[in-house]
Amino acid sequence: MKRRTRFGGPQLLAVGIAAALLALLLWPRHVDGPIGWLVQVQGTDAPLTWALEDLGEVAVFAPLGFALSWWTRHPGYAVLAGAALAAVCGMAQHQVAGVPASLLDVALGALAAAGGAVLAVALGRARSSATA
Repeated sequence: MKRRTRFGGPQLLAVGIAAALLALLLWPRHVDGPIGWLVQVQGTDAPLTWALEDLGEVAVFAPLGFALSWWTRHPGYAVLAGAALAAVCGMAQHQVAGVPASLLDVALGALAAAGGAVLAVALGRARSSATA
């Protein structure tokens, strides 16, 4: 008997995050307005500016890795999908929005997706052992 895939909360979360991610990363202007004043004060080479931009990358891709891992129950697929999406977003930013592509952004996106997947596995095991 063929099992039918349900489309519920985790699936909607994963699709919503992916759509928001693409819209955010392909926006024609930089969306880092809240830290724009910091860039003007410290410059783009300041460590604090780098840290905030890197944390933003993690904040975008970690929930995606979590949702995909929770949905598919295959964390390896979630990590691969997160890494692929990070690479596609990097290339699309360069081609469409004119933003310089960064290998560091792609690597951080992939690591953040992996972190989200690890968290989903840990919470899933905790949830399954609590109900057992």
